[in-house]
Amino acid sequence: MPQLHLSSFAPGHAGEKWKWFVENLPQQSDIHIYESYLELLEKDKPDVICIASYTSGNGGIVLEAVRRGIHIFVEKPVAATLQELSLIKQELQKQKVDLMAMLAFRYYPEFYAAYLYIQNGTIGNPVLVTVQKSYKSGATLDQQGNTMLWVGAHAFDLATWLTGKKAISVYATESRAGNRSDMNSEAVAGAIVKLEEGTTAIIHMDYLRPLNAITHGDDRVRIAGTEGIIEIMNGKAFLLKSGELEIIKTENRKDMFGDFIAHLEGKGTCRISTEDSLKVTELCLKARQSAQESQSMQLNGNDL
Repeated sequence: MPQLHLSSFAPGHAGEKWKWFVENLPQQSDIHIYESYLELLEKDKPDVICIASYTSGNGGIVLEAVRRGIHIFVEKPVAATLQELSLIKQELQKQKVDLMAMLAFRYYPEFYAAYLYIQNGTIGNPVLVTVQKSYKSGATLDQQGNTMLWVGAHAFDLATWLTGKKAISVYATESRAGNRSDMNSEAVAGAIVKLEEGTTAIIHMDYLRPLNAITHGDDRVRIAGTEGIIEIMNGKAFLLKSGELEIIKTENRKDMFGDFIAHLEGKGTCRISTEDSLKVTELCLKARQSAQESQSMQLNGNDL
């Protein structure tokens, strides 16, 4: 994207290993390197900031960027606590800032093709969605926050985005049973989400994928509608409607960051809005709270 210039870099977290990243930056001599993201924000005043540090610290960086009127492309989740999320929402009311969480599955061809089929009414009213997220181990709590936030963000987003229905309440559980020696986050987590119009989402996630598996993740989604079923797995989307299994045609993958920049330039609307990013974050945080308190949590439901 020739209209963009990579102006600066700073670590987002104390103790973060970042020198390897700087060594691989293009045109390194032309890039300002700071040891503090606050210094970067104050001195360089970028138009857009990309945040991909330890996700447990996203909220603080997002908040400072919003206060300065800087557009934000951020790794999910947007915040690690409900208090952080509330502060971010308050600041967004004061600034004309666009924020986009990296909910990358919206840009995977098979998921986007399934989304279009569902929104076009191909399977009728989607009344049940099941999402599986299975990863190899390796992440730690200081980097990701916890499994419900890091892994769950994609799962909760897929459930609400694909069905086109808002979350009303969530009941969740999480456990470190089955943890391997190389991880200290939750090995397993699950949630039942009540969506609008009586639709149910069942979500399960784990870090139990064998380390010698060919791929890092095993992501599967099943959406059951009143007139058909769509299943997504292994890079393909399948439609079961008239007794025969049909492979849904897909198009080339669209670049997520490029879509965000085009949106900022007024050349279209990106697939992930600021409101989408905040709602998924709230759902993740309420799911974690549910797991910690062993009770169902209601979603706020208030728009930005």
